[in-house]
Amino acid sequence: MRISELLRLVRTNALQNKGRVLLTSLGIIVGTATIVLVTAIGQGAKDEAEAQYSGMSADTIFVNLDYQQMHGHRRPGQLFAGRRRRVPP
Repeated sequence: MRISELLRLVRTNALQNKGRVLLTSLGIIVGTATIVLVTAIGQGAKDEAEAQYSGMSADTIFVNLDYQQMHGHRRPGQLFAGRRRRVPP
């Protein structure tokens, strides 16, 4: 089969099945956009985590305060109140 015959066959089938062509094209576009979006979100999250970890060193101390004491209520999804611990100077 020659290329000109194949192109004519494709054109004929596309004109006969407009709905199928539209839905297939839409599926390809949405699928490609989803992959690009998820990849971009993952790369952004990776870059943000690396930026946060790059500021840490062996002498860095993080102190988490009690959310309930600060705001007067528990965080959504928190079952128990946090404990306060003193960090020696």
